[in-house]
Amino acid sequence: MGVSSKVAKEAGLRAVAKQKIEAFGDVIWLYYGVLDSFKLGGIELRNIPVGWSERESGGEVAPEAHDGMIGTWVFYHFLSTSTTRAGR
Repeated sequence: MGVSSKVAKEAGLRAVAKQKIEAFGDVIWLYYGVLDSFKLGGIELRNIPVGWSERESGGEVAPEAHDGMIGTWVFYHFLSTSTTRAGR
């Protein structure tokens, strides 16, 4: 799951790893942590890997973007199968 640095701070996320890169003519820090739990409707997900980034000079990398994004990792756990009456 990706979140903005603002949301990461509001949620009290702590980075367990970080990476320094150069992009967009600036130095950017990428942070990786674990969100204890996240409620999605009536379902609660736990121990979700999250990432966020911020410019070394301060501020969001893309402030006009979004506060977060749920990736395919989350939806992977909701995939289901069905069996037809014929068993195929």
